[in-house]
Amino acid sequence: MNQFKGESDFPIYATKIRDMCLANQQSIEISYQHLKEALPTIAMWVGLEPSLILPELNLLAYSIACKNFASYKSMFPEVFIKIKHLPIIDYIRDLRHIHLGKLIKSTAISI
Repeated sequence: MNQFKGESDFPIYATKIRDMCLANQQSIEISYQHLKEALPTIAMWVGLEPSLILPELNLLAYSIACKNFASYKSMFPEVFIKIKHLPIIDYIRDLRHIHLGKLIKSTAISI
């Protein structure tokens, strides 16, 4: 994920983790598109089995935060990854039992 650079040519997610730690926050947003480009298999499994994959991503982000900021471990027991920009939108009225346990993006109105 280090290949995604910001305006200053510094890795976006290293900056996001640094900013999260400096602001004493506990979550970080990751673009689904970036995840898909860097790790397509993981991106697929995030959508299909989020309850298995997200805890592993949370643990990875937490270990990076603790490695870079030694005092972070004393403030928080974990970090939470939030996935944004999912490519498919499901309408609330179309949700069914097959959507249970899946990562979905929903809306109440037709677009």
